[in-house]
Amino acid sequence: MGVANLLPFVSTASSEVHISRFRGQRVAIDASSWLYRGAVGCASKLAHGHETQDYLKYPLAMVQLLQDNDVTPFLVFDGAKLPMKARTDMRRSSIRAAQLDIAKKLMDSGERASASAAIRRSVSVTPEMGRQLINILQQRGIPYVVAPYEADAQIVFLVINGYCNAAISEDSDLLAYGCPHTVFKLDRDGHGRLVSFDNLQYAVDAKTGRALFDGSWKDEWEHWKHHLFRAMCILAGCDYLAGIPGVGIKTAYAALRTHREVAGAVGELLSSHEGIASQLGAIASQCDGTLFDQYMVCFEAAQQVFEQQLVWDPSSRTVIPLRPRKSPEIRGPRAYLLREN
Repeated sequence: MGVANLLPFVSTASSEVHISRFRGQRVAIDASSWLYRGAVGCASKLAHGHETQDYLKYPLAMVQLLQDNDVTPFLVFDGAKLPMKARTDMRRSSIRAAQLDIAKKLMDSGERASASAAIRRSVSVTPEMGRQLINILQQRGIPYVVAPYEADAQIVFLVINGYCNAAISEDSDLLAYGCPHTVFKLDRDGHGRLVSFDNLQYAVDAKTGRALFDGSWKDEWEHWKHHLFRAMCILAGCDYLAGIPGVGIKTAYAALRTHREVAGAVGELLSSHEGIASQLGAIASQCDGTLFDQYMVCFEAAQQVFEQQLVWDPSSRTVIPLRPRKSPEIRGPRAYLLREN
């Protein structure tokens, strides 16, 4: 999930942390990431259609871990499907279905270990799993919210606006959204890797020791902070726009650092990749321009998802854009703040 290889790329700006670092504070959690880990643990039962709620064991154990360390968990659930992510969702669904077919063939041929691995890769988190976890959270008085659309944007909104002090997730997209503090890879003992967005200015190339986002030109970090970092994530391929063939996080970074702006980087990266036209989808089809023009239309749409995705504001109890521009309230699907202590 998220932007491939982004976390390793900025790993020098992360630090090991124990969850007790947030003692007395509230932390926003991507509920789907914990449900997924729980589902993987009972993948065989789910694949064979057995009645089970074993997928709840992992998220409930992690909730207890936070509570044992005097940290208040605030779980955030995905809401409606996001139209900009439809192609990604379809691709992932096809991959999971294919893995399940592969697992059946491997099982028939007696390759049980390989079959089990394929079954784990076929796992998905369903709305029913979320509902079952929500029922328990209600019973225990644990705060949570169902986002209007994706949990990522909702989590970032909660942290940016002080409703929570940090986030816990496995999705590197939180960095593309500019989440101030995110704990990744939290384990059962409470250890994880903390990435604070402002500390990314101190990230260095692990091999050369050269600063990644600061020092090549005056006020370089300010440019990365406000738009180039997110642009790098989009160019490398994110959930809202397919990556340019052959372009990963390092290539996108190098092009942006060379050109210092998006248009020049896109022109360079597209110069030998005409095949991307078929990956751009419906938004590009509305543009009669060149491949560059079509890509830039899609790029801007992805940028707007990161900036303007709808979230639930607990204070006004309205649905608003993540980063409002002029009008703070716009219409959208209803979100439910079902329990907040």
